[in-house]
Amino acid sequence: MLLLTNPARKGMIISSMASAITFTILGYFVILSCFTLRSTAMKTWCGKAYQQGYVPPAALIEMAVLFNETGKEFIFSTETFDASYAPQTVILELTHVDGRIFRATTGLYYLPYPRPTQSITRIGTLYGVLHVRSNGPAWQTIFPYTFYLSGDWLASDPGNLKRFYNFGFNVLHIVPGGAGIGYDLDQLDTWFDEAEKLGLWIMYDMRWTYQNTGYVRTQVERCKTRSNMLLYYTADEPVGGNPFVDILRKLTDGHEDDPDAPSRTYAFIKSLDPYHPISLCLNCQNYYFQNYTAGTDIILADIYPVGTNTLYSTKYRYVNADCS
Repeated sequence: MLLLTNPARKGMIISSMASAITFTILGYFVILSCFTLRSTAMKTWCGKAYQQGYVPPAALIEMAVLFNETGKEFIFSTETFDASYAPQTVILELTHVDGRIFRATTGLYYLPYPRPTQSITRIGTLYGVLHVRSNGPAWQTIFPYTFYLSGDWLASDPGNLKRFYNFGFNVLHIVPGGAGIGYDLDQLDTWFDEAEKLGLWIMYDMRWTYQNTGYVRTQVERCKTRSNMLLYYTADEPVGGNPFVDILRKLTDGHEDDPDAPSRTYAFIKSLDPYHPISLCLNCQNYYFQNYTAGTDIILADIYPVGTNTLYSTKYRYVNADCS
């Protein structure tokens, strides 16, 4: 089984091959004397009774926390968790010595194993890394290294994919065209098969179709069981959804996607494939940042540090001092 974080993107992603989970407090201003994680029923914490009428879940772990302490790890057993595609709620409680209680919740996905040949990607949120597993029980760490790749360039020469690999890239991210689903799916399968033989992982781009559930279903079902599937890519520079979007576009050159579209697609993709994370790419200023990032596990940014003028947009012909 595999344990993944919940859609809130706050929590842990670890393998249940181990018998315990590590939870680490990072960056909290801790002013409390007792830390508790719960999942089922219990009546006291740190020796104190809960408020009348509240039936708390049983504690997974309960430990003291010093004033302003950070980086402390709490390990608890996963033996009571059942494999499920639905998230299991975990409650974090911080209890002050004067009796005040601060609570936060997260969801833990404790998933059944997929088919043996299917890849799994987990996000190590503690250290900010990706772990992948395919065709066996061993996990490996991967640092994705790639760029937006043109399908026309790949199609122009059968040897181009091998050339791409020889440059040291480890992830294949093909940008779709603008018509229909955006790909010749048979050709795409050929490239993905070759990528698997080379050891390249797939970053599947649905930038033009991610708001169409029919197209999304077709694409996810087609690639989710591949042994070299790494993650999905939905919104690409989605800034928009505002009555003054024409003005904003002059500042941001975004695609004017509905700010809540990534979240809807996120939930839909997870219902089809909970084993691979979802990414999107933002640009420029903080327009609808909270809305857009609510629909992703991984936030990307267009940096374009090589061969570009970061101060002036030649397409929209404006000074672009904020979008470096």
